[in-house]
Amino acid sequence: MGEKQETKKGIGTEKPFNTQHKGKAPELDIRDPYLPDDHLVWAIAATIMCCNPFGIIAIFKSRQVNKLFIEDKFEAAKEASDATVLWIVGSVVISAIIWFVILMCSE
Repeated sequence: MGEKQETKKGIGTEKPFNTQHKGKAPELDIRDPYLPDDHLVWAIAATIMCCNPFGIIAIFKSRQVNKLFIEDKFEAAKEASDATVLWIVGSVVISAIIWFVILMCSE
């Protein structure tokens, strides 16, 4: 009936949020066991080291994970996390193939 409401002060605004969230995250907490890994560090590393567009797509997918989790779309957040891994692997594989072809043609 009377769930406890608190006020979180932000930049000039006050937003009420539910402190008894029953398995849902009212605000992002990286220690939450339900939060899928966003793999942002690996996506950035793949973009910098492999230098191809797949790494940029991996970064965008990675940023969607936290956004979807905050919106209580847990399945979509998990799917975005899995898609991030696929784009990272694709980035590394394509880069390895390109470097292999360059090295083979240089001989």
